[in-house]
Amino acid sequence: MRIEVVGGGSLGLLLAARLAPHCRLQLRVRTKAQAAGINRQGVALNAGTDGPEKRTRLPVFATAGNEERDAALPFEPDWMLLTLKQKDITPRFVRELAGRMAPDTRLLCFQNGLGHAEKLAEVIPAERIWLAVTTEGAKREAPDAVRHTGAGISRIGKASTAWTADDDDAFARLSPVLDRAGLRHERRRDIRPAVWEKLIVNAVINPLTAVMRITNGELLQNKARLGLMKELFEEARSAALAHGVPLADTLWDDVVQVCKATAANRSSMLQDVESGRETEMAWISGAILEKAKEKSLKLPATELICRIVSGIEPSPGDCEYGDASSV
Repeated sequence: MRIEVVGGGSLGLLLAARLAPHCRLQLRVRTKAQAAGINRQGVALNAGTDGPEKRTRLPVFATAGNEERDAALPFEPDWMLLTLKQKDITPRFVRELAGRMAPDTRLLCFQNGLGHAEKLAEVIPAERIWLAVTTEGAKREAPDAVRHTGAGISRIGKASTAWTADDDDAFARLSPVLDRAGLRHERRRDIRPAVWEKLIVNAVINPLTAVMRITNGELLQNKARLGLMKELFEEARSAALAHGVPLADTLWDDVVQVCKATAANRSSMLQDVESGRETEMAWISGAILEKAKEKSLKLPATELICRIVSGIEPSPGDCEYGDASSV
């Protein structure tokens, strides 16, 4: 099995480090400095959230993500695992990605939110695009070091629901490699519910923690915050149901449980805001608004929180949702 991991962030490093002993693996990262460091000494994989470090050095082929270096990659992969954030999936990047794919290469996308499958399908055949929804916890501690902060599960399915015998065979070859790497997973014939359920969890927790500058657990500490959470939840849920996506009856309880289980965590959106980086708001709550618009639904709480987060991002006004008269 030949696997290429695209992205040198926390999840990309975790997947590369786990998978490297069990397949032919190559890792693409953004900078030449990170590539050089990984090529010298591999990726340090540390387990657990505390206690003494247990460092394992694994050989990983790394290359900076540009056309000149891409020519040096040793093989065309059976599977490409895309771990970049949605904002980094630019038209130029998609064209370069398509050029790296063999006729039978499958692309497995680990992005949060909605919209990336459609963007990729403008260049890459839709039947080769797969989606993964993961709860694996990872934290990048250095350009060549990642900590596995919590074991999770990855739910995997095609972006389109049309399965073929070749798809069954491709997943049957990937699955044992993931098993040997200790990466729990399951196949979903319809991946949409898993995508939407994680999207809704993110749309409830991330924007509120980013605006209030609080940890996940602090959302549960008073009725006003819980009320805001419930409003965002019900609006996002209505958009999913309007598109015929079935959701778990326990989803609200799941949102609350995520807050409890990650009580001390500072959400990725909060970290982006504090660091002056662009957030993923456009692909989380913004995507929900786009889906609601398709069904003529009004989501006032979601629209308002989108506009607030947009206003505190580095370039206010670049990412606007709705208009002032509708709030």
